[in-house]
Amino acid sequence: MVRFANRLFCGLFFSVLVSLGDASSNNFEISIDSSLAEQVFEAVCSERNEYAPDLLKSELLHRQIEHHSNLNEQRNLDIFKTELEAAINCNVTNDDDFHFQNIVRQKADFQKTTDYIISRSDEIIDFVISRSKPYMPEELDFTGSIVLTPVGQNCGGFSSREVFFVSIACLVGSVEQELTALKMLALHETYHAIQSNFMASSAANFAQITNSNEAQFEFFLNLILEGTAAYIADGREVKGSGVLTNNFSSSANKGYNDIEFNFRLLNYAVEIIATDDNSNQRFRDAYALGFTGKFDERFYYVGATIAQEIETVFGVEVLLCVMQLTPEQFLLIYDETTRRDGNAHTLNLGEATIIAAHQIGRNKESYRTCLQ
Repeated sequence: MVRFANRLFCGLFFSVLVSLGDASSNNFEISIDSSLAEQVFEAVCSERNEYAPDLLKSELLHRQIEHHSNLNEQRNLDIFKTELEAAINCNVTNDDDFHFQNIVRQKADFQKTTDYIISRSDEIIDFVISRSKPYMPEELDFTGSIVLTPVGQNCGGFSSREVFFVSIACLVGSVEQELTALKMLALHETYHAIQSNFMASSAANFAQITNSNEAQFEFFLNLILEGTAAYIADGREVKGSGVLTNNFSSSANKGYNDIEFNFRLLNYAVEIIATDDNSNQRFRDAYALGFTGKFDERFYYVGATIAQEIETVFGVEVLLCVMQLTPEQFLLIYDETTRRDGNAHTLNLGEATIIAAHQIGRNKESYRTCLQ
């Protein structure tokens, strides 16, 4: 990070501090950080191995690899080091787990994409702030970063506490047509970073999940985390053309079009993790089924539908209150909305889901405190 201090100061690192409302309201600071991307660009095809040690010590890189290795243990720092050393000499390994190939081939285009995003920083940050504000506690102050990364994955993003990463690979050559999708991705992932300041945290390492109770808690937590983020960052609003745009809009449209099936699928997934037999693998399979792009992130839209219903019936204050409780309360208050007189609901939770939510919710603060 030190080697880029001057360039960051001059414009590669944009930060906007916005005071929202009166003294009791939240202060919201977001920066767009291209330092990791710049380090990668400087190293690739440089034929200068001295760039590798500084990059390998990067805290941002370590956070990114922590995320990847949590989902796939083979995508670790040692593999990254091997692939980086090859890319420094304009070579690509056979596996290319961290996607260096396109950077080697199109480094100048990756740089142009990064520069364009930085040039639209104010617009992106204003969008994120305006859409996030209604869905965060008034007393919460937030400072976070949007980190541009050219390695690790081809498209999308992920969050790590107050930092969120956006993959720029799929934006190369189309970023100007994908600004709406980029804004929505920034909103979705920044909101995850905001959530970490007032909601329960997801397990840093899925290997820590050893029984059905832990699996169900983590599963429900991901449902509320991803569902509320998908609710406020509605992929159906995305316009434009390109890979990210198509991924965002097609996933959302499919998720909502298949919503009745996805509610049933959620219940089947809860049944899968309802036993202690091989609970860690069962959780991983259920998680992959509904929360990964491989299967269109179907449970995002179940969670988003639940969040919308809670806000419609009870208001945003109740939704925010429930979000600060343990995650099964999100399901239990939704179940109450389906049972209210005159509510002709077809999207009911399955029996296994309701049973699991009640079991986890024993001796926990109830959603009913949010209705008082």
